[in-house]
Amino acid sequence: LLAGRDPYRDFDFLEAAARFQLDPALVTHFADGTQVRVYDYPALSFLAVAPFVAAGVGDLRWIYLAELLVLALVVGQRVRGPWRPLVTVAVVGNLVITRQYVLAGIDPSWMLLVALGWLALGRRWPSALAVGLAVAARQTAWFVAPFYLLAVHGRLGPREALRRAAIVVATALAVHLPFLVD
Repeated sequence: LLAGRDPYRDFDFLEAAARFQLDPALVTHFADGTQVRVYDYPALSFLAVAPFVAAGVGDLRWIYLAELLVLALVVGQRVRGPWRPLVTVAVVGNLVITRQYVLAGIDPSWMLLVALGWLALGRRWPSALAVGLAVAARQTAWFVAPFYLLAVHGRLGPREALRRAAIVVATALAVHLPFLVD
């Protein structure tokens, strides 16, 4: 992207792993054992990190660790006092999360966006925009978004759920629009 090329056409995961000193074994594998080489993630997954790469940050995993700490703080502030240490340990100390997001170099910002969207459930635009950005960042958020909309439906009614769905979809499409047009 920073070189003016389309990541969906010109990206190679193994080259990127080598450039950022990541273990190539952490690159996603197909069932036959070969590694995925093309970029098949939503656009915000690379748009969010592009400024850091442009600034010369060579190891983005420190940023991802910071995002996980912010997530633990944001979510931890919303739970009752006795549960706060457990939330922090669950987010930061979880080996699966640490391996996936910090060691493998996968941006966990989608989780932070989903958490912010869920925590702002009573506010239409901030909540739906955050979930829409999460959907534009990682496919995992695609599985969370229906539950978000069900929560909106349950608390605020079907019309509000439809409004939020439209905002979520429009936000995700707006992020992808330049690549869809291309």
